[in-house]
Amino acid sequence: MSTTLTPFEANPLTVSNHIPFDCLLLSKQLEPFKSMMQNIFHVTWKMEMSVSTKNGEDSRSTFGSKIPLFLQPISDYSFSHQIFIEKLQIQIREARKMGVMLKLVDVILLLFFLLVAVVAPLIDAQTCLPLSYFPDILVQLKTWYTQEYDDYLVSEKPHFFVGLVWLELLFQWPLALLNLYAIFSSKPWFNTSCLIYGVSASTSMVAILSEMMCSKRASEKLLTLYFPFLVLGVLATLRGLLSHSSKTASALGKRSALARKKRA
Repeated sequence: MSTTLTPFEANPLTVSNHIPFDCLLLSKQLEPFKSMMQNIFHVTWKMEMSVSTKNGEDSRSTFGSKIPLFLQPISDYSFSHQIFIEKLQIQIREARKMGVMLKLVDVILLLFFLLVAVVAPLIDAQTCLPLSYFPDILVQLKTWYTQEYDDYLVSEKPHFFVGLVWLELLFQWPLALLNLYAIFSSKPWFNTSCLIYGVSASTSMVAILSEMMCSKRASEKLLTLYFPFLVLGVLATLRGLLSHSSKTASALGKRSALARKKRA
């Protein structure tokens, strides 16, 4: 015949583990009553089991309703403590999933910042600097790009476009290098620098794409080339708004470890 275990037999925790911290200061005074309270709790639980079985009820669902009043706070504290641990474990799993997603975003942004770090001073800078400063192979590459994608902004050099290129060289390019350093060295201020870069790059791309779409001079091929830079700028902005998941996961992990120690 299978025997039904009481909560104290199934989960070997003493009553003192369920008493709040301030009550544990009176442990010496409560020590003589510990065994007596456990026996009362054991008998009450057995009576509840027998009554619920006769009435055809689920003893586990009605167990907490007929516990003596002086033992009810202890049981409530135990159940709420278990719920807290379950919620904490769910938060840790969600934080780990978020950490994986952020790692993927960081890899994408790493490639983007590397592209900006190379293209900005070698290709884009030809828009506002004399071509004599650059090797012939880079000038030819820029000419091929202009003809291949029919980029009229690069060929005509309107004033607003030249101003945005200067903004890229003097502000966005140093930020891209700073973000690369922050990613490789895991700096805590990466969120701030990434947010600043994302807002600046997104604003510049909105201005360029608005001119292209309003003038209706840009080909679909050219728009397809520029739109991903807008998406990457928005992605950098969102990444800057998110906190480091590693710190969140580690904090939750520490809280879970402390909670397990209290239960032990």
